[in-house]
Amino acid sequence: MHLLQKKFLIDIIIALKEEPLAFNEIQDKLKIYSDTLSRRIKELENLGVIEASITQEETRKRVRYRLTGKGTKMATLLSEAIKALEAAEKLL
Repeated sequence: MHLLQKKFLIDIIIALKEEPLAFNEIQDKLKIYSDTLSRRIKELENLGVIEASITQEETRKRVRYRLTGKGTKMATLLSEAIKALEAAEKLL
């Protein structure tokens, strides 16, 4: 199976395009099971597409995930591909 065909992989990259998100924020946004999200995050981190960053919020530290430079390039390409597919679908 090609990596980008894995369920939710593209969705996670697109979700992180606008801003870094915490695990629970990604989970809520995509309606994804936590074990699936954990696996996809690890895969994307291992590929250098996303990275974890720790932020200090009022009383606790919080891990947020953000795109790397490589991930940003991928998100741009994927967004363009999605737009092209949507335009092609309208022709049907």
